[in-house]
Amino acid sequence: MQLSRMVPSLMMLLVAGTLCSGCIVIPYVVPPLKVQGQGGMAMGELYDEDMVNPDDFAPVIGAPNIRVGAFPLGFSESLLDRNYDIGVGYLHERLLLSDATGLADRQFHGGYLEGNYWFYTDSDDATAVRVGLVVNADYLQEVNANGGSVGDGFGVFAGLGVELVGTAEGLFLAADDGH
Repeated sequence: MQLSRMVPSLMMLLVAGTLCSGCIVIPYVVPPLKVQGQGGMAMGELYDEDMVNPDDFAPVIGAPNIRVGAFPLGFSESLLDRNYDIGVGYLHERLLLSDATGLADRQFHGGYLEGNYWFYTDSDDATAVRVGLVVNADYLQEVNANGGSVGDGFGVFAGLGVELVGTAEGLFLAADDGH
């Protein structure tokens, strides 16, 4: 896997990580964010039958994606031990194709809606551990070489999720007078 193929995803991870670290000017405007990196293999028809013989090679090396979502129920510490969560966000996915195809990697982006049902929750005043079902509904558009959209479609993901949550309280200082 070449590093140049992963640069856009890594840059997005860096930007999202900076925003999530609290290094932003107005923290109460930005809802609690969740940044996720996922990977796996893609399944389904990727090529026109006339272009290549799919049996000649394994066309997809991997399908990493990054998701950045807002989860407004995280605003309330009283809801730390809740059994559900819901959020909306943006995702970028890249199909890393085998060099044997002679084709460029394919990229997709779009919005998603995520719902969680936590069947195990253990929490105290400032932390929580949650284990449960995660369901994502995605609306994706394929990006062409010129940066425009080629087509669109829907996707659904279901899986088992583990979430570690922590809260903190602190003094927020303004930087207007240097104190």
